[in-house]
Amino acid sequence: MIGVLTSGQIDPLTIMSWKTLRGIMVGSRDDFEAMNRMLEVHRLEPVIDEVFGFDSALDAYRKLEAAQHVGKIVIRID
Repeated sequence: MIGVLTSGQIDPLTIMSWKTLRGIMVGSRDDFEAMNRMLEVHRLEPVIDEVFGFDSALDAYRKLEAAQHVGKIVIRID
């Protein structure tokens, strides 16, 4: 896993030997804070499909992998 959020260099040789490269885009900290304010003002909450205990994390992953969920899958760490 290689992560670069604000700046930095990635050596291409590190990721070229039969590796899969997947990227994601993330917003800035200001975007994150604006999103959280909007969620609070409009009282929006995520849809939770199912909550698993930590001891059932493998079951949660299997459900996610099988795309059998509508909403978020939560693993509770108590």
